[in-house]
Amino acid sequence: MKYFLSASLILFSLTFCGSVEPGKALEKGTADYELAEKLAKISPVFNPEENKVVATTNQFEVRMADVLDKFRSNFGKQVDELEKQQPERLNKLVAEMTENIAMTRISMIEAKDAGIVVTDQDVDSLVQGQYDHYGSEEKFLNFLATNGVTTAMLRRDIHEYEVMKRYLQRLREKEVEVSEEEIDEAYKEDKTATVRHILLLTQGKSEEEKKQRYEEIQGLLERAKAGEDFTELAKKYSEDPGVKENEGLYADFPRGQMVPEFENAAFTVPVGEFSDIVETTYGYHILKIIDRKKDQRSRDVVKSEIQAQKSKEAVEKIFDDLKKQYELNLVDIS
Repeated sequence: MKYFLSASLILFSLTFCGSVEPGKALEKGTADYELAEKLAKISPVFNPEENKVVATTNQFEVRMADVLDKFRSNFGKQVDELEKQQPERLNKLVAEMTENIAMTRISMIEAKDAGIVVTDQDVDSLVQGQYDHYGSEEKFLNFLATNGVTTAMLRRDIHEYEVMKRYLQRLREKEVEVSEEEIDEAYKEDKTATVRHILLLTQGKSEEEKKQRYEEIQGLLERAKAGEDFTELAKKYSEDPGVKENEGLYADFPRGQMVPEFENAAFTVPVGEFSDIVETTYGYHILKIIDRKKDQRSRDVVKSEIQAQKSKEAVEKIFDDLKKQYELNLVDIS
């Protein structure tokens, strides 16, 4: 089946190919050096003269040069937006990117050991798919040139992507058993919930302001319990961005879609009743539980969903074990 790579994937720099030798400063005049120089004004970890180690394993190191390559490839022309980030946010992005790079390298090693091979002919076919998608070879190569990507870089990236794809497929193909009891339990659990809610925002508020917000929503909860129309209260007081369109109603949402505190109230408070005040990263909420529904799908569909979830969890465990096996350590850059 033919598939097409996203622009961000096309621009992905092969993580095995650092822009400089380990321990060497970044080369002045390069895109990586210029980006690092700008970002170092926000966070010193980007100092282009140091090319700091940001992760270690018992097989390889990840350095800032690798992270900078990924930033430029993933963000493309929007990479300058990084200069607008606060130090804490920027350091968090570095940590996330570093772990991604490290786990990609580990996965490539494991894929090779597992005998997964992607030939030059496989890559040729996938490159041809890109030509077809963009209308012609010339149009696609112009697109690459505009973004500073060579054909050699593209072929390396496609090779890595295909290896990773086949490796993950291999992991997911391992048989996962689902018992009849597990299917029965799935039918007992509420599948979706419908709630109406009021939100008072606390993001960016001081402690004194948050205290005032809490008192406000406490008053609204008392009014709702006293019998005032909850829909009208939501329309008048809720600060949820969608309240004008949905009047505070969220219908038939599944588990895993909302933040944990909100979901917990939605699936535990009895239908027809109000929750206590629920605090999330957004602010203070009151929920009225309108309805909850069990799973109405066939047993085969439910079984397949359970298998998919268990397979996902199994793969996550494999990656957790690989982190331990390779002694992955993310360097504290805060």
